[in-house]
Amino acid sequence: MSKETKRIRNRVVRELTTLENSLKRKLLAFYNKYIKGSLVPIEQLKLRHNTILGKMIQDAVKEAYGKGQDLASVTIKEFDINQVIKDATEITTITTLMVNSFWRTAQKLLLRETEFKLTEDKQLEERPMFDKNAAMVATASLVVFDTLNRSVMGNSNGEVEFTTAHDSNVDPSLCAPKDGERYPANDVPLDSQPPLHRHCRCVLVPIGEEV
Repeated sequence: MSKETKRIRNRVVRELTTLENSLKRKLLAFYNKYIKGSLVPIEQLKLRHNTILGKMIQDAVKEAYGKGQDLASVTIKEFDINQVIKDATEITTITTLMVNSFWRTAQKLLLRETEFKLTEDKQLEERPMFDKNAAMVATASLVVFDTLNRSVMGNSNGEVEFTTAHDSNVDPSLCAPKDGERYPANDVPLDSQPPLHRHCRCVLVPIGEEV
């Protein structure tokens, strides 16, 4: 990885980590306020509160998408009005996917809260609660990093380089072998589009003459 590529990657990751932490706190607060301990079926909760959730996630998607556009702008030579339309459609698509993903996670959390097990003396005991904080971190991470990478691919006219975090937490089988690989921005193989796994921090950095 060149020094400039590393510099760009580190700047974007810092910005997105801030966004990720902010979204995680909001998602956790949303869960605790509207879902935690509820006896109402998850579909009814979704009908009641989906608008609030959708706005929250859409705002995060737009901000992450903007970061991706800024990153991709180093290889964009001309302003394309058609790209604006594509971007708006992509943001809507990502938001819908992420909202649905949140509700699936929320349903699992809610079921875990209300599950019981039998102890050795045949008494009912509530199962240990699933770590909501970890679940919200995973959801927030997926929103911001997936959005960033899709934005870069959609807005860059040149090549993109797969870059890892270069630390001990990089997956040795999925991510490490791809570090430094380059692809046409509009033709990145599916198995090379981060995130490749839960908590993946790899990003696609655009490569162009102006970098």
